[in-house]
Amino acid sequence: MLLSDVSTNLLPQDVAEIQLVDFQKDDRAAALDLARALTDFSQRGARALPDPLPTSPPVPTSYLENLARLARQDSLSYEQQSRLLVELKASLQNPKLAGDARTVLEQVRSRPDVLARIDKEAADALATYDRVSTPPGASSRTSADDDARGPASTKGRSLQTILQRVVGVGIGAAIGMFVLYGVLFSPRIDVQATDVDWEPRNPQVGQRVTVTGRYVISYRVRTGLSWSRQLVRGEKLNDIFTATWSVDSSETNREEPRTATTGEVLDTAFETTFERPGPHEIAFAVRSTKSDAESSKKKIVRTVYVQTSQQ
Repeated sequence: MLLSDVSTNLLPQDVAEIQLVDFQKDDRAAALDLARALTDFSQRGARALPDPLPTSPPVPTSYLENLARLARQDSLSYEQQSRLLVELKASLQNPKLAGDARTVLEQVRSRPDVLARIDKEAADALATYDRVSTPPGASSRTSADDDARGPASTKGRSLQTILQRVVGVGIGAAIGMFVLYGVLFSPRIDVQATDVDWEPRNPQVGQRVTVTGRYVISYRVRTGLSWSRQLVRGEKLNDIFTATWSVDSSETNREEPRTATTGEVLDTAFETTFERPGPHEIAFAVRSTKSDAESSKKKIVRTVYVQTSQQ
C-alpha cells in the first residue's frame, strides 16, 4: 500500500518487485483497488499451488532505478560515471523522467569520488534544466507580489538600503582615519649614505681593495600637536640593511642584519679588484627593509685611480 508521494522509478529492486496499491487519495477508487487486491490475494491463497513451483519471471524494473542503483555503488570508474552522465542528461529531456533524473544526477555530484569533468558537466546540465523548466512568469510574479505589498514594503527596503550605505561609509571613514593617523603620526626612519673610502688609497691592478661605505640612521616622531617630526637619538632598531655597491656600473647587493642606534654613523665593507689601470667609478647606497623606513635616494660616488702594477 502506497501512502505517500514516492517515485516508483527510484525504488530499490527488492521493493519495486512488490505489488503496490496507490492509496494516497483516500477516495472510492482507491478503496476499490485495495479491495480487489485483497480479494485476489485471498483467492490465490485458497487455490492449491503446483509442486514444484515454476520459476518466477523477472519483474521488470524501472530504467532509472537501474541508474540509481549504479549511482549508489561504493565506487564508480570513469566509464561508469560517464555512462551515468550521458543517460541521465538524456532523461532530463523526458518530461516523465526529468524529475527523477535530476535527483539521481544530484546523487552523482554528491559522491566523494566524482571526477571534476563529470561534476562540471552534471552541474551545467542541471543549470540548463532548471532554467528551461522555470515558468516564464516566475520572476514577474515575484515583482508583482512585491508591488502588491504596497508603499510600506518599498519604504522598508529603502530604509534598509540607506542603513547599509551609512554603515559602509562609516567603515570606510574609520579605515581612512586609521591609515591617515599612521601616515601622520607614525615615526619615520631615514637611512642615508654619507661617505665612501677605500684602502689602499692608491691601488694597483690586481690588488685587493677594501671599500668602506658609511651611513647614518635618523628616527623622527611627532609629539603633541607639533606638525614637524622631532629627531630622536639613541633609539635602537633591529633591522636588515641592504648596501648597494656599484663598480663601473656593475651592481652588487649585500644584506646585513644588525642592531643599529639612531644618530650614530655605521659602516659596511666591500672588497673588489681592478683589472685595468686608470679611473674607476665606485658608488654606494643603502636602504632599510622596515615598512616605515624612507631610504634616501642619495648615492655616494667616488673615483678610484688604479695604477699599473710594479713588477
